[in-house]
Amino acid sequence: MKPRRICLLLLAFLLLATSAQAETWYVYKGAVAATKAATLPDIKSQHATTGEGKITVRAVGASIAWQEDGKNRFSAVSYDTPVSLQVTADLPKGKALSYWVIDGVRYDFKPKAPTQLTLENVTANMTVEAVAKGKNSQTLLTAQDIQAQRTGDELTVKTVHAKLCHVRSDLKGAGGWMTAFDFTRDYVNRATKRAESGGQVTVRVKATIPSGKKISCWKFDGVTVTFDTNVTEMVVRALNVSRTYEPVFVKLKQSAKKESSTTASKLKISCAGCRFSGGGHQNVSSGSVEPGTTIRLNSSSGSVMWKINGHLLTKKSTVTAADGSSVTVETPIVTASITRTLYSTGLTVECVAP
Repeated sequence: MKPRRICLLLLAFLLLATSAQAETWYVYKGAVAATKAATLPDIKSQHATTGEGKITVRAVGASIAWQEDGKNRFSAVSYDTPVSLQVTADLPKGKALSYWVIDGVRYDFKPKAPTQLTLENVTANMTVEAVAKGKNSQTLLTAQDIQAQRTGDELTVKTVHAKLCHVRSDLKGAGGWMTAFDFTRDYVNRATKRAESGGQVTVRVKATIPSGKKISCWKFDGVTVTFDTNVTEMVVRALNVSRTYEPVFVKLKQSAKKESSTTASKLKISCAGCRFSGGGHQNVSSGSVEPGTTIRLNSSSGSVMWKINGHLLTKKSTVTAADGSSVTVETPIVTASITRTLYSTGLTVECVAP
């Protein structure tokens, strides 16, 4: 055995042998079973005391860091003073995250799952698991587990500033929105119209976002959960405890509100068989411009007839009949290019062979 390895083992033994001298311990991810907190920089000892009455948060398929530190990673932490914890998914190379499991309850997200959660106000032991695509959960409760744990106590899922609904087998919501649902006893799934066993429920939860605001974080009962992506809705699968889900909003910054308003007021242009220039665009087939913008449309195949928003572009002309009377006729305009000014509606343009 190499001298360096022998020294490291002796050091670990000495640290463990002197455990009675300190109550504070950190459990490292993939390192020695425990290391004295005094060896870790910038973290106060009160953040991770172990023993009776302490709160423990464990991570599976993920690692935990103190939010104020963010560097040292752990598979479990214990503390008796409220702290903020960052839980980051540990993904195998080339693998994407499929879903999270929090205390046995699965959470699915679209279009993709966030890879980091920040937890605050955790006042009870918690286990958080990140499950990569193609992998199976180690902490997910089975249907048998859930039914075995039923006590008959009232079970209700509620939302605040959000709404919920039942889901079909493809996890799409249906059956109407609600703000609360009691699943203490057996019930009928409003999305599938089928009977379900009580004691558990799967619902889609969607935030009701006020104008001019965005989501800052979510509250799962009293626990604040902040995602590293903008989560506006989620599917909660096989929930087996009473829980309230509440998004917390903050005001959009003025620049973001102005940008959003500007984007909404722009007029869309879509071309088939032609391209346009103007309003900051040059020879493109689609785009958006400000009201009052003049654009030039050029056919991709020479002189053509032009259909604008479903109507053929025509011109009226007067011709003299053989008997000397005047007749007004309407004929399609055939040309290689046209000019249009947009005021209140966009344009859908199609070029048609004459």
